[in-house]
Amino acid sequence: MHFTSFGISGKFHSVTQIFRPTFKAPTTTAHMPTQSQVYLSTRGGSNSFSFRAAVLKGLAADGGLFIPHAIPQLPSDFLSSWRNLSFQDLALKIMQLYISEEEIPTNELQDLIKRSYSTFRNDQVTPLKELLGDEKLYLLELFHGPTYAFKDVALQFLGNLFEYFLQKENEGKTGKQRDHLTVLGATSGDTGRYLFSRSCIDEVLLSMDYEAKRTWTCSFYIPINASHPSKKPK
Repeated sequence: MHFTSFGISGKFHSVTQIFRPTFKAPTTTAHMPTQSQVYLSTRGGSNSFSFRAAVLKGLAADGGLFIPHAIPQLPSDFLSSWRNLSFQDLALKIMQLYISEEEIPTNELQDLIKRSYSTFRNDQVTPLKELLGDEKLYLLELFHGPTYAFKDVALQFLGNLFEYFLQKENEGKTGKQRDHLTVLGATSGDTGRYLFSRSCIDEVLLSMDYEAKRTWTCSFYIPINASHPSKKPK
């Protein structure tokens, strides 16, 4: 059993590990990761983590945040060649810079992105609206996700990543051999309690207190079922 936790207030905070996961980074063969696809801690105590290990651990053992060893170099023509890409296609281009083909093959990463943003009510996912054309003033709308919160842009994808990695980890395992991930979280504010509602996560259990200051405090845990990609627990 592996535990991950995070706190959410006005902005998304990094995932914080409660019990140290034992997931191992995959062995690279044909597709060696680039420096931008290997992660280290901002505090220097942990390095050479795969993307999968960084996602499942949340925070590094020394309390630091995971960042790539290097910032990837974009193609020289990216401004023109990426200009008219859809949100999903652009997300794929960017994610591939940070996730090796060995960890998530292109077709599977493309499917993860497609499923993550299929729940958004706008085909553009985060449409850019012109406010004052003469002054080149635009507004990026981040409220079209299933919970109407800007956090959907990150967390819809994160939930699918959890499920994807667990399914890979549990291939061929049965019973107690299977790995499980429980996400523990606490949040205050008006959006945190809705973060995983109607998302890819199988089950969300909520416990909420309404404080005297009229703010919500929410604690919840999310057991993620990875027994089969198309089945949810009864």
